[in-house]
Amino acid sequence: MTPLGAARPPQVVVLAGGLGTRMGALSAHTPKVLLPVGGRAFLARLLAHHARQGVRELHLCLGHLADQVLRFLDVHGTAGIHVTSTVETEPLGTAGSLRLALPYLADEFALVMGDSHTPAPLTDLAHRWHGSGLDAAMAVLRNHDWLVPGNVAVQDGRVTTYDKGRPPGTYAYVDYGITLLRRATVEHLPDSGPADLAELYAPLVSAGRLAALEVTERFWEIGSPSGYAEFAAHVAAQEAGSDRVHA
Repeated sequence: MTPLGAARPPQVVVLAGGLGTRMGALSAHTPKVLLPVGGRAFLARLLAHHARQGVRELHLCLGHLADQVLRFLDVHGTAGIHVTSTVETEPLGTAGSLRLALPYLADEFALVMGDSHTPAPLTDLAHRWHGSGLDAAMAVLRNHDWLVPGNVAVQDGRVTTYDKGRPPGTYAYVDYGITLLRRATVEHLPDSGPADLAELYAPLVSAGRLAALEVTERFWEIGSPSGYAEFAAHVAAQEAGSDRVHA
């Protein structure tokens, strides 16, 4: 595998196995990653986005309605990216599904959320991570509870707290949805049972080994009805503008 310090972007690992309970009926029979946005499945947009960045390897961590996702890939292709997948047969949590994917993980990879569009360039983040000399790196946005409640405290270029569920106004930063990790870090997770990403990040945070890479371009998410509607409107506006340019 090509190291992240090289020009080519890292392997991307996508967490896309959640039940999507916040989406209600929208995701009862359709996995979130296949919800349509502007006439295209979100997964098609995610693959195209990473293909434009030069990503060549992508792993999907699947669970809920995984068979639909696999059928979609068979029919519609993978935008030229080599895609592998694992499917959890019981709820394993965000880090548990990553542990299940261990046989497919590159030595270094970018972990992204399957319900988020994160425009920040992976290659730039990778170079910044390697420049930090730290074991892992989290992209963070100075959010001040604008998009979603903050969950990250940052000091001297490092994540000092990662803590979801705190009252608004607690943290200025939010996890952007891209974390750069080494396979060896995942290997330290317990061998079985559900595990959350907070458990994966906690030792890195306590040791001061999780770099905070600040980005300025907002992310978009389809994990909530309001976020889904907002991203759909954004895509419609972008594509309408593109049509006018080429008219």
